[in-house]
Amino acid sequence: ALVVFTKVLLDYLQRHEPSLRTMVKQVASECIQRNRERHPDYTCLQTVLKDRMRQVVGDVHWNRVKLIILYAKQQSSSSSTSRRNQSAAAQKHHHPPKRTPPPP
Repeated sequence: ALVVFTKVLLDYLQRHEPSLRTMVKQVASECIQRNRERHPDYTCLQTVLKDRMRQVVGDVHWNRVKLIILYAKQQSSSSSTSRRNQSAAAQKHHHPPKRTPPPP
C-alpha cells in the first residue's frame, strides 16, 4: 500500500509541487540508506518513510493524495461492478442454441 501511495504522491507532486517531489525523493533515499546501515531509528522502514514523507509534504497534499487513491478505488470498483452486471445481464438474456433431436 505504501508503494502505491508513494507513486501517486510523486506523480501528484510532479504536477503541483515539483520542489516537494525532489525533497520526498531525498527523504526516501535517506531513510532507505539508514535502514540499510541498521540505524536503530530506521528499523521499521515503512513507518519511518510514511512519517517523514508526511512531514515534508504536509497534511494538505497528503490528504489530497489519499482522496485521489480513494476516488480511483471507487471508480475501479464501480466499473468492475458495472462490468459484472452487464455480463450477468447478457448471460441472463442469452439462450443456448436449440438442439434438434437426432433422426430416428
